[in-house]
Amino acid sequence: GQCTRTGMSECPAGAWPALPPEAAGGRVLYVQASASAEGADGTVEHPYPTLVGALQQAPAGAWVVLAEGVYAESFTLARSMHILGACAARVVVSLPSGSPYTVAIAGSGAGVTLDLAGLTARGGGVRASGGARVIAQRVRVEDAVTNGLVAAGQGSSVTATDVVVTRTTTAGTTLTHAVAVTDGASATLTRVALTQVAGVGIFATGQGSSADVSDVVIGPSTA
Repeated sequence: GQCTRTGMSECPAGAWPALPPEAAGGRVLYVQASASAEGADGTVEHPYPTLVGALQQAPAGAWVVLAEGVYAESFTLARSMHILGACAARVVVSLPSGSPYTVAIAGSGAGVTLDLAGLTARGGGVRASGGARVIAQRVRVEDAVTNGLVAAGQGSSVTATDVVVTRTTTAGTTLTHAVAVTDGASATLTRVALTQVAGVGIFATGQGSSADVSDVVIGPSTA
């Protein structure tokens, strides 16, 4: 976490992360795992207890803010959203059984963007497809039974800054990779650590697929 801004030093003193200036005037919904569902409306005083519950109420472009806790849920979005956790060391979105990815966004063309920051995705990867874009900052992806970061299909992209992908595992006889870019998609990686990967660190295949990397460390493979 010291090199990628995913450690305890990034955690705020209080329950909530500071909102960036670009959130001013936008819809903001708060989520706290220990909150009660009774009377929950997404305010600081009455946050939603689940991330999925907040996303169901959030319009496109909203800011969903997560307090410290473990959220045993996964989600797929088809509209733009900002999801901001307190910090990766204390906010975990943990994949329930039966879901291939912890976080997925599927676009129907350009312009659908998921801005993901300050959390850990555990048990499954983060995927952009259908021309959608994921922007991940200060994020950990760990113990994925799928590829860690995925951009799939023409126009889809993943931009990762200060990100750790660690401990990917094999799915049957298929190797999984820390970063997979397929079928004309792209990935941009800056200050990213890829460690204990079952397959390869960065796997790009298909015409037009690309990966632009800077300050990336690829650690030992477990294959």
